[in-house]
Amino acid sequence: RIPEALREYGVVAGALAEILLQAVLVRDDAEAHPERAVIGKNIPRWRTALTLGAMAAAIALLFSLAWLIQSGGERKILTVNQVDGSVRWTGQGGNIRDGLAKDAALGGGSVETVSDDAAVTLAFRDGSLITLMAHSAATLSDDGQKRVHLREGNLSADVRPQKSGKPLLIHTPTAVLEVLGTRFEVDSDSSNTRLSVNEGRVRMTRLVDGRVAEVSKPVWEFSVSGL
Repeated sequence: RIPEALREYGVVAGALAEILLQAVLVRDDAEAHPERAVIGKNIPRWRTALTLGAMAAAIALLFSLAWLIQSGGERKILTVNQVDGSVRWTGQGGNIRDGLAKDAALGGGSVETVSDDAAVTLAFRDGSLITLMAHSAATLSDDGQKRVHLREGNLSADVRPQKSGKPLLIHTPTAVLEVLGTRFEVDSDSSNTRLSVNEGRVRMTRLVDGRVAEVSKPVWEFSVSGL
């Protein structure tokens, strides 16, 4: 979803490119036909065109700044797919929102499901889904590689195939999970991580000693304490 201001910026930028092109053509025409090179009080036509181009550039810049201010300068990486109960979002600059609306676009930040009946599903731009259930807390980011820091609680995921060398990473207090594309559930607290894989494969690394396990169907539940 492209903000309206950004679409207008694109239109103005296109007009700018056309004006600058016309300026070059007029300048070339002026060099070939000096008698047609001026308008008004001997003002070269190509200079007039360049002046208009500069004005268009200034307008485009204003649109760009307006969009950045409107969006808070954030790159939107998530969309609220579904939300129930009490959900709290903390975004850029520590801004807290105690309610999320379906289809809301979000930058990176932290989400908490703070009531017993709370649940929220967030979609990354590629369609990968992360769902948090009651009394869970996680931080999500995407700088070209998706990362989820699950501080506590229950998380389920439906992950689209990821780029080679850039798996989705899920960090818990006791383990790191590398996901290339699969469906699974994670339940975590300060001392344990429990992983249930429904489809595909997840690599699980225990932080305390670096030991690694490949977890895949039909393995249903695998605890970090059992590595």
